[in-house]
Amino acid sequence: MGQQLQIFQVFYDLQTRAQLDPGFIPLNNSINSRPDWYEFWVILDFLRKNTLEDNSWYGFLSPKFSQKVGINALQLKGLLNAVENSCSVLFCSPSLDQLVYFDNVFEQGDFWHPGLRHLSEKILGRLGSSLCLSDLLSHSRNACFSNFIIAKPSFWLDWLQIAQQFWALAEEDTFVRDDLIAVTSYNNLAAQMKVFVQERLVACVMAKGQHKAMSIPLDFALREFNLETRELLYCMDILKQNYDATRDPLFFAAFKKLQSQLVFNKATLRVEKRSQQKLML
Repeated sequence: MGQQLQIFQVFYDLQTRAQLDPGFIPLNNSINSRPDWYEFWVILDFLRKNTLEDNSWYGFLSPKFSQKVGINALQLKGLLNAVENSCSVLFCSPSLDQLVYFDNVFEQGDFWHPGLRHLSEKILGRLGSSLCLSDLLSHSRNACFSNFIIAKPSFWLDWLQIAQQFWALAEEDTFVRDDLIAVTSYNNLAAQMKVFVQERLVACVMAKGQHKAMSIPLDFALREFNLETRELLYCMDILKQNYDATRDPLFFAAFKKLQSQLVFNKATLRVEKRSQQKLML
């Protein structure tokens, strides 16, 4: 039997239902009993209530998936056919330039939501994790934004374990609950900090080294950047992957050297090449 695809796309009302890609399976969340958790609650609820089939790929995507990533259901299925059994996870992360530019997704999160990194360290301590965020280097094959993850059951079961622990902390642990429900800005709106901590849980799962992941092609994901910036980001991602695999400090030093040639522009929401004047300072 070939691999089966169970890729769901969440909708909340008639408007978001109309936005769905017909190539995905609609997942009705019109009751939306926990809007404070966004799609995290939908994924957690599904995994708690359903038995996953061993040979299937599962994904739980927001209505904005194609808008954020630039691929549709047909293209995504083509990518899954290409990787076949060479990995158990396919990341379809939006904002790959930010994932590659910042040292890790927690540093990137702290840039947008000050205090997130410290809070995440606090959470990991409560979970009994030995993961040190200062040692973590995120790249296209070990981290993802927006929970745009297509994976086999082995990954999702590991994700579920830490997700349930995190859920319990956010709902019941008075030591961290107030910090997790603190409000931060999100696309000119407001959301609780827990939303942005939870989407980085995937990095904690991948840090255990038990799952092999692939990513949507960087040349596609970075297609809107100029050639020079695209080449720098691509090389940085490869250097991060090599460092992750070998812990050779030369790879990390080379990454930091290339990183110094770029800057993230919060006004344009893009990574850009530094001006020659700034590079000389």
